[in-house]
Amino acid sequence: MPDVNSGESPDPLLHHEPLPLDRIFWPLGFPVLVRTNSEIVLGAAAESWGQCKARFEVKPVEVRAGVHGPEGGPVPPMPVYRSYDHLLTITASPNDSAVCDLRKGRSYSWVTPAALTDLAYYRYTFLEAMAYLQIAAFYLAPIHCAAVVFGGHGVLLCGESGAGKSSLAFACARRGWTYVCDDAAYLVRGKAEAMIVGASFSIRLRKEATQLFPEMEAYTAKRHPTGAIRLEIRTADIPGFQTADEATVRHIVFLDRQTGAEPRLRSMSRDDAFAEFTSNQPYGPKSMHEAWNETYKHLLTSASISRFTYSTLDAAIDRLEKVVREGNL
Repeated sequence: MPDVNSGESPDPLLHHEPLPLDRIFWPLGFPVLVRTNSEIVLGAAAESWGQCKARFEVKPVEVRAGVHGPEGGPVPPMPVYRSYDHLLTITASPNDSAVCDLRKGRSYSWVTPAALTDLAYYRYTFLEAMAYLQIAAFYLAPIHCAAVVFGGHGVLLCGESGAGKSSLAFACARRGWTYVCDDAAYLVRGKAEAMIVGASFSIRLRKEATQLFPEMEAYTAKRHPTGAIRLEIRTADIPGFQTADEATVRHIVFLDRQTGAEPRLRSMSRDDAFAEFTSNQPYGPKSMHEAWNETYKHLLTSASISRFTYSTLDAAIDRLEKVVREGNL
């Protein structure tokens, strides 16, 4: 094996490097203990989750987030993610990497100061990734969808990228619906009713959304760490925007946006919906997937399921409101 004792450093693996700063944050209402040696890291965590409140009294997961190395240099590239069983790695460079143990609820990372010169990059690629991976491994089941509420009924808007989840969720909120999240919802495991939680404090829209929502011209589009140009807006800054951190799911809608199509809902089988939910589980141990799948099955027994073909947003919302009011297709 390599001689890890070679070189001038008495601690070449940073095994004994102290992380004297710590604070608990509550993303999605769950406790995450962040340990670090950098005030900048704590500031980044506060930017991501400072507005989140404690809602679930469970054992915290731990994120160890160290900073080491000389100042200067470019921001690291987008990381490569790899997974085997309960271990997941995030590697952007030889000196910017992380390991997540999805069985023990612990993650640790070391990055260079250069990674912190772009906090949007650091938060998205390292800090938030480590926290959400751990929370989902222990307490949640993720769903690629937007979520809104009408008349007390939670509605999941599911679909692939480009199906219009975020735009339809935003349009619903403009019409007086309550907004929960735009692209990622999480089912809370072990609940009698199917409860989802989401990051209701922000919404991300493609730059082209200004063509649908002229008022969004007032916000500046920024380059996301993935390279996409997006509007990322604090929902608290949008006049009249109602939000909620959680909702009980009553309707599941798989979106099929087609130019010129009249809004049309068709019933969908539980088996087909389950296949959609489980089609992409690229990481984690079998036990985690089994817990997720049981949570999906519980959801699918308690909510209506449909495919929704639509074109224009207003007509789509009219049809969805009719479904929620009447309780059928």
